[in-house]
Amino acid sequence: MPVYIIISIIIAAIILFLISILIANKIVSNKVYGRRGDASISIKYPLPSDFQNLDIKKDYFLNNRKARISVYQYQKKNTTPVAVVLLSHGIGGGHFYLLPLINYLCQRDLLIVAFDHYACGTSEGKKLESMSQGAIDVKFAVKYIEEKFPNLPFYVLGHSWGGFTASQALRYSTKIEKCVNIAGLDSEAAMTSPLSRMFVKIAGLLMYGKYGLYSTYGIFKKTHAEVLYIQGKQDLVVNPKQTGYKYQKRFKNRHNINVVMLDNKGHAPMVEYNSQLRQNNVMKQFGMLGGVLVPLEVYVDFSKNNIPDMEVYKMIGDFLLN
Repeated sequence: MPVYIIISIIIAAIILFLISILIANKIVSNKVYGRRGDASISIKYPLPSDFQNLDIKKDYFLNNRKARISVYQYQKKNTTPVAVVLLSHGIGGGHFYLLPLINYLCQRDLLIVAFDHYACGTSEGKKLESMSQGAIDVKFAVKYIEEKFPNLPFYVLGHSWGGFTASQALRYSTKIEKCVNIAGLDSEAAMTSPLSRMFVKIAGLLMYGKYGLYSTYGIFKKTHAEVLYIQGKQDLVVNPKQTGYKYQKRFKNRHNINVVMLDNKGHAPMVEYNSQLRQNNVMKQFGMLGGVLVPLEVYVDFSKNNIPDMEVYKMIGDFLLN
């Protein structure tokens, strides 16, 4: 058989392989995500209007898809902030569930700038397709902060998916001095089975370029910023062996990276233990452990599941301010 025919067959096989990965990824994406990342309207989340002691401004920026990404600026009334913190939320809704933590940090004279990711909360977007989009959204959020608040010290904070995306912000700016990652996943591929990871990485690369290959571990290896990674040892959503314990082992000689693994804590270590148990019970009831989107039929008074653990709040605040 002529060499050119063999080469043509190999090229065709590679193209078919890549196309099959994209098709398979699209099918899985529609099954896992398939809609906007909006929490159920039945969930009683806190709202900005619940916090009368805060000055709140709403704005937006455009991401790579030219979608309006909602931005909320929070600060204590009649206070000059000492630093600005870019806050990135977890998947399944917007940032409102983090308002108690936002309020606490504002009372310590921090300016919190929280944005709702593409197709989440109050931002535009038809549906979620990949966690990798968050790594792109945060690039535009970093630019927004640098343009709006050029003279304030710049920190980032995020939870779960937001922990991952907040960490990726370190790639985009050397001005970011501190990063708090609360139970952040390492990468989308790491959330899948070992057999699927290679295919998820290839699909991510084809769809999102370099952003599809980003990981928390990858940026922690490079950054000179101060990092605080907090995770519960009983986290049932993000496997501590792939994140917290891994970072503890790999970065034990890095003085800028501090990993705190908490007993009797799950995927939301910033809330009290009983609140975490209630969250886990809801997630088990609707088959959500290890999943991403909150079923729209869920009815939950989230305030009972979101009672702050003030020791963890203080740990975060002290890290950012000291």
